[in-house]
Amino acid sequence: MTKTSPENSCTPVSEWPAVDREAWLRALEPRDRFNTAPKLATRWQRSTQIAIANGYGRWLGWLDRGRMLEPGVPAGERATRDVVRAYYEALQKLGLADYTIAGRINQLGKALSVLEPDSDFGWINRAASRLFAKAKPRRDVRAIMQPPEAILALGLDLMQEAEEGRFRTHLDRATLFRDGLMLCLLVQRPLRLANLTELTLGRDLEFHDAWRIRIEDDQTKSGRAIECDWPIAIADHLERYLAVHRPALLKRRAAVSRAGRLWISKQGGPMTAGAVAFQVRTRTKDEFGAAINPHSFRHIAATAIATADPTHSAAIAGVLGHSSLSASEKYYNRAQVLGAAERMHAGLDNFRSGEGR
Repeated sequence: MTKTSPENSCTPVSEWPAVDREAWLRALEPRDRFNTAPKLATRWQRSTQIAIANGYGRWLGWLDRGRMLEPGVPAGERATRDVVRAYYEALQKLGLADYTIAGRINQLGKALSVLEPDSDFGWINRAASRLFAKAKPRRDVRAIMQPPEAILALGLDLMQEAEEGRFRTHLDRATLFRDGLMLCLLVQRPLRLANLTELTLGRDLEFHDAWRIRIEDDQTKSGRAIECDWPIAIADHLERYLAVHRPALLKRRAAVSRAGRLWISKQGGPMTAGAVAFQVRTRTKDEFGAAINPHSFRHIAATAIATADPTHSAAIAGVLGHSSLSASEKYYNRAQVLGAAERMHAGLDNFRSGEGR
């Protein structure tokens, strides 16, 4: 994994100037009947709060490196139009993607809006909206998309290899099985990376006649709970992972395998989102020649649904967790363009000729 460059580093909240840190903590305080001051940050999901704090931390880091950070100056006074424009140009020079730059400007505007709720920073948010509208993807998602059945086959192959590989260590077997199971789940239940990473036994994943996934609304980006069955085709694989391979990663007895986070690292602790994404990209790149990031599984699922049954394309909204079809329509349009013949030939070209398919 590449390390974050100093020019793109993030200043943690604990190291923010006191005036910024205190304002941020006030914005996160829960509202009550005796404290009706605006608490806009409390309306955001936890993942959104973290993302905005990280974005603002990068802004502070940039100011500090440029010797423009005056700790005692209120947050809003630092964000003049000229300084924000200079920040935008600095992000461009870093070679960041258009959407990333637009996101950084948007995070800055949102952070300032809760740090100084009586001030108007709408001009920053409007600028971010214009940047989003003009942004162009750095790469075509279609270049890395694969048929769902090919990815499912890869996951099954990895788990089979973990069980049959004679010369692998217990940890290597466990890691291989874990990654195969992760791919099989992701292609059938394309959860957002944060939700996939934080799946916790006894909370998000429970057994009641069958394994079921339930993620509460305060843990999802859309604010709507996710509830679905664990895919029946890999239910036995989940049981095998919990009984054998997860305990090997935990380096503890199998008796404790039904509590805590589902995905365990080779070091014995919960996997981070970065580690999950890295494993998904690495396994798919080794197989298909191009890495598929976790978010692209949502594109793959939506395209597969829309192409298989265009008359029921509304199902895409449910798969992606969108509240309406508006955010899903682009995937439906892409599916129409691709066509069945293109997908069939792509699937044939990308399948390996080995056994276990």
